[in-house]
Amino acid sequence: MLLGCAVVVTFVIYYLLWIRRMTDVSAMRDWWQVAGSYLPVPISFAAANKGIQTILSLFENLGVCWPAILACFIVGSMYCISKKDRLGTGIILGLAVALFASCIKFYPVVDRLWMFAVPLVILLGVRALDLIAQNKPSALVSVGALALIASLCNEGIGTYGKAENVYQSGEEYKQELAYLNDHIQMDDMVYVYAQTVPGFEYTNGFDNDSIGGYPHNVIMGKTLFTPMEQRDPETDTLLSCEKYHIDLQAQGDELKTVMSYPSCYVVTSHTLKPKSPHDRMRVLVETMQSDGFLDLVSYEHKTALWHHYVSLEDCKTKAELRHERVDGSESSAWITVENIGEAYLGNPYDSLCLERDDGAMYSVEDILAPGKSTKVRVSLHGEGDTQFTLRYGFNKNMPRAEITIPHA
Repeated sequence: MLLGCAVVVTFVIYYLLWIRRMTDVSAMRDWWQVAGSYLPVPISFAAANKGIQTILSLFENLGVCWPAILACFIVGSMYCISKKDRLGTGIILGLAVALFASCIKFYPVVDRLWMFAVPLVILLGVRALDLIAQNKPSALVSVGALALIASLCNEGIGTYGKAENVYQSGEEYKQELAYLNDHIQMDDMVYVYAQTVPGFEYTNGFDNDSIGGYPHNVIMGKTLFTPMEQRDPETDTLLSCEKYHIDLQAQGDELKTVMSYPSCYVVTSHTLKPKSPHDRMRVLVETMQSDGFLDLVSYEHKTALWHHYVSLEDCKTKAELRHERVDGSESSAWITVENIGEAYLGNPYDSLCLERDDGAMYSVEDILAPGKSTKVRVSLHGEGDTQFTLRYGFNKNMPRAEITIPHA
């Protein structure tokens, strides 16, 4: 009884001092509600099944050995309760309180908010193995083998031993700050997208509105740039700015701010997948593409740093086209598109293509980093020379590269 009270009290303190700061944000509550992150009250078979699937999703994050961990957890829970083991019972009560809090919409079942449970679940599983080994010495070898297999199945060892897996796609804003410190000029401004602000301030310094050695050249964003209305293809429901608590007036004001500077870098991260229903940058990117020039100057680990400018002299995008005939064919050729500029060729929001002189289009699928190239197979006219132009789909103001392939 005392142990149960202690668990409830500690969770309440934990909630009031830390968790509430996140779970009380209305926009986050609405997001978690739409995403189905709260456990339903199990008053029906469908609700109970949904709750079980949600809980299982937490175990699935533990890697390929998650069924073994789940089995140990269940066995450990039953064993600890039957043996009145205080340590195991305390862990179970703590997890039960958190699940109850989710049912009453206080605490979502989201992987990053349940990281605290991972060591507890593993501890309970190990506790079960330990108790079994103590009570049945004959099972000691089997228990040890199971524990060894679980350790060797840890995906983190193989995954994060590779340098490329240490970085999180779309979240590596520090690469952008490094670029700015090396390249920013006196008259450049920097706009930091709203959801990048916390990390930017943590890295660049709180209350610091300067970067690269130039004073007062940083503007902190406060809004998302989700389109006014778009439809979720999976649920066929309308996603609107109101659902994301976006102030359209604030969005318009920030668009004007970015566009008012002759040269402005836009620092982004955590924008979600470009062109997806929940994309948070599309309005800003499309606005920048429609007026002036727009370069994608850094795209390390798919985290975009943009540069919007009005003078073509600031352009960092440059391409070179070369051709070679396809063996045994007079009507086909390979065109090599090489990035010889300082910015990326192509970007996640635009289509890069080779346009033939009669209007036929050949897509360039890759986003090319500086110094990289790709080949595109094209068809030629039956008679006469054939001209191709490398162009963007929407960012039409950007410089174009051209090549003429003579008739064989």
